[in-house]
Amino acid sequence: RRSPRPHTAHKLADALGIPIGDLMLPSVHKQQRLRYIATRLRQLRKESNLTQKDVASHVTVGRSTYAQWENAYRPGERGT
Repeated sequence: RRSPRPHTAHKLADALGIPIGDLMLPSVHKQQRLRYIATRLRQLRKESNLTQKDVASHVTVGRSTYAQWENAYRPGERGT
């Protein structure tokens, strides 16, 4: 998936110790929302002194999947 599913977003918020609203952005273009969430995930994870593996384990996904969320990975858009 290109971004976390809603139930996974709640787990992410829990892992980072924040309200779910801190991860969300009002209705904007999907790509802007993905970039915002990616930036916010990285920022909050670092503020919580957690590794990508720590957060990924908490939400029961692989570290590489979590890393893709932090990098706003979309197929065909590497390097942008």
